[in-house]
Amino acid sequence: MNQQVIIFSDLDGTLLNHKNFSFEEILFFFKKISKKTIIIFNTSKTFSEVKKICSDYSLHNPFIVENGSAVFIPKKLKLILSKKLESQDEYYKLVLGSNLDDLIKFTNLRKCYRFISKCSFLHKMNTKKLKESTGLSNSILMNSTKRDFSLPFLWNGTKDLILEFSSFVQNYNFKILKGGRFYHLIGNVDKGKAMKEILGIYSNTFDKNFISISLGDSPNDVAMLEISDYSGIVKPFSNKKLKLKKNKNVFYSTIIAPKGWEQVLKMMPPIKKIN
Repeated sequence: MNQQVIIFSDLDGTLLNHKNFSFEEILFFFKKISKKTIIIFNTSKTFSEVKKICSDYSLHNPFIVENGSAVFIPKKLKLILSKKLESQDEYYKLVLGSNLDDLIKFTNLRKCYRFISKCSFLHKMNTKKLKESTGLSNSILMNSTKRDFSLPFLWNGTKDLILEFSSFVQNYNFKILKGGRFYHLIGNVDKGKAMKEILGIYSNTFDKNFISISLGDSPNDVAMLEISDYSGIVKPFSNKKLKLKKNKNVFYSTIIAPKGWEQVLKMMPPIKKIN
């Protein structure tokens, strides 16, 4: 049976540099690998943000947004889908997470106040605060606020209280994940569950053996890093090393994004074979 490599990659801090959100330094390698593998972005970014990146670099693969909350599949790929999906622009949309209204209603509950009072939510920030918190320029800032399934926030409380908050939200079938810059209040989903959905779709469509690679740098990437065949951890900008329960086929870069993305991929046997 033919083998095909699928790379599930986080964006901020993994492929994109933490400060300038660019990967131009490794563009030659990225384009080379994108022709020999299927690169699927698995990110906390929004549909609008990822669609723009895919358009800019002529990528026509599925992608996952808002920490596993939804999968978008280009209609022209003609993949076999087991259920009827909604449409959004030129994509089919598979929703796995909670909608924004339900999340906002939850944050307005009186029981939540002692937690919510310690949160600075992205959707409540003015433009100046948004720029300071995200590091994004005006040209791409608005796309980051077009969220459908998650509420990113900065935490102003103690470590013990955020752990208590994380436990509390589970009673309502929600979850809190830690990203590179923000915490994220989302539905009971993660990047690993969404990754499995895409692998299932490709396996149903093609008579191939798919080898999965996942690349990340933050705690919200752990769910996909734990279940892929090969896992690459790009050195975080914060220098806090990410640890996994698994130890087989786990690779660590010694440099930050974007060069760390290239470095860690080149360590992996499936990439060595095709590079």
